[in-house]
Amino acid sequence: MDGEKSTKPYMPPNPFGVKQEYWERIQNMRLLDDTFMSAAFNNNIEATQLMLRIIIGKDDLKVVSAVAQVEYKNLYGHSLRMDVNAVDSDNDKIDIEVERTKSRAHPKRLRYHSAIQDVSSLQPGQDFTKLPTSYVIIITEEDYWGDGIPLYHVDRVIRESGKDFGDSAHIIYVNAEYEGDDPIGLLMSDFRQSDPAKMHYQELANRVNSLKNSEEEVKKMCQAMEITYEEGRMDGLMEGQRKGRIEGRIEGRMEGYVRNIRSLMRRRGISAEEAMDELEILGNERTECVEQLKEA
Repeated sequence: MDGEKSTKPYMPPNPFGVKQEYWERIQNMRLLDDTFMSAAFNNNIEATQLMLRIIIGKDDLKVVSAVAQVEYKNLYGHSLRMDVNAVDSDNDKIDIEVERTKSRAHPKRLRYHSAIQDVSSLQPGQDFTKLPTSYVIIITEEDYWGDGIPLYHVDRVIRESGKDFGDSAHIIYVNAEYEGDDPIGLLMSDFRQSDPAKMHYQELANRVNSLKNSEEEVKKMCQAMEITYEEGRMDGLMEGQRKGRIEGRIEGRMEGYVRNIRSLMRRRGISAEEAMDELEILGNERTECVEQLKEA
């Protein structure tokens, strides 16, 4: 009807001939989506430095490396994979994660994260005083602590005196719901934004625009999605063979999603919620996947 505004979000045309489903998923991605965040900050010194200067509050902080999807191996327990691992010019170790579910932001998980970070920081025979200053930064889509402030700094203190314990280990919760007009508020606005043209910080907008509108980057991301889905499909077929239920084809997108979730759960030893986070399954599709997994 003339004069009515469409409620359907704007979707730019697909100029590269990639699968429309993948194209739309990429265009809807935000820095709050961990796989997209990892792609945006991987080897991106400028953007990582901007982010850390704002969150840590050091205007002279200089990042010397920024690498995505770094895994801390642990032969005796859980390993951890970081969205972004950075090192600054003072050799401070900084891990940054985006979490969209509360269970992944639990304080004991961050305690473990900080511990395994320390274990990987010393060489055999090195004195414990050589441990570097460390930061575990977790950006949560919802305000985890519920106090409406942008940053929650977690540091050890001596209870009786209030003095700093001095172990140089820091945990920072970043509230992505925060909407202030200060630097952290503008940064979180950019993390929630899918359109690079509406972002405040050019260092972030440039990279997000490249990931969404460069043919090379778009096809690279589509290939990664295809590999993930194909691994899930093949695992599903092998499982069917073992149970005498060979399936000739994927019966609809939801069935494919469920297979991919189960595949990641088996191969990576993660929960269904963590697998759906990694596959960027959201909204009604996520709810349906949860129901199908319960029925299995």
